[in-house]
Amino acid sequence: MRWKFYDCLMENKDSRLIAGLKHTSRTADLMCGDFSILPLFYHFGIELGFGDEAVEDTCARYGISADLFISMCKVYTMPGYVPDCSGFGKEDLRVVAEYVHQSHVYYLERALPELDRCLDEVTGYYGEANRKVLKKFYSDYRREVDKHFDYEEKTVLPYVRCLLAGGSDAGYSMADFEDNHTDIEESLEDLKNIIIKYLPSGAPFELRYDLLSDIIRLGRELANHTVIENRILVPIAMKIENDGR
Repeated sequence: MRWKFYDCLMENKDSRLIAGLKHTSRTADLMCGDFSILPLFYHFGIELGFGDEAVEDTCARYGISADLFISMCKVYTMPGYVPDCSGFGKEDLRVVAEYVHQSHVYYLERALPELDRCLDEVTGYYGEANRKVLKKFYSDYRREVDKHFDYEEKTVLPYVRCLLAGGSDAGYSMADFEDNHTDIEESLEDLKNIIIKYLPSGAPFELRYDLLSDIIRLGRELANHTVIENRILVPIAMKIENDGR
């Protein structure tokens, strides 16, 4: 057993630490205060081994504004938190755009293939009827996810890079992105409910819980990813659009 189910539940949260997060707070304390921000560190490529280093020093080593990083940490850990993006500029937009891209790389190359493999393993224990239903539902979801990320990689991020270079695109704006930003977590939530309510007991108990654990963790990460896009990427890009007019 891979202990994924327990990984999902063993979360340490210290809301007071996150709410009071400062530039001088220790990075190690931040991470230990709420493990749900681990993906944020991962997508930025931040190495472990902080010692007593302050958040501002960790951010400086990776070319990230401490204010931006703290805002992103709060988005990850404080439901409903809406950051003030009025002080963020082009360099912050570059950082957030890279976070979005690296998140896509992680989902497409690691998280989703692992979910594919786990689903294949579980459905291998079922008859054709049950296997076909699960596979059909999941394959529809994968097509939706692939389309979502493809749009962001081929349309949204190139547009953001154009903004960063001082250009513009008369045929596109971040308002278009807001209008077309689909909710890919909703279908994953449906799959989670199917697993919880209707998955037969033919597959080993441990594998079924591993599959559920993968779905839960991916759903949480996708939800945070979407909030970062909606509440940080879009407002900064819109501000730069307006400044350029």
